[in-house]
Amino acid sequence: VVDLFAEGSRNARVARLVREILDALVDGVAKLIAQSPEARAAENGMTPRQQAELIFATSRGMLMRDVVDLRATSDTVRRERQIELVRRLWRLLFAEAVSH
Repeated sequence: VVDLFAEGSRNARVARLVREILDALVDGVAKLIAQSPEARAAENGMTPRQQAELIFATSRGMLMRDVVDLRATSDTVRRERQIELVRRLWRLLFAEAVSH
């Protein structure tokens, strides 16, 4: 993934492909968020698209951190950390709805 992003900075066709894939992923998650009971009850001022973009941006940040992290971290541990991060973001984004 990091190599794709780096190549996208040099190659417009790769950049377009990466953007199209990311947009499709974000669109899918945004649709799931829009359909969720928590999102319908939440008043966080963000659209489902903005919420999905926040989740993906945070996940990409974790990915970049893992790339430069000198400790050997297993794929399983990285996945568990990302899942926990998304769960925490969900609770933050939809705190009002979850507490009702």
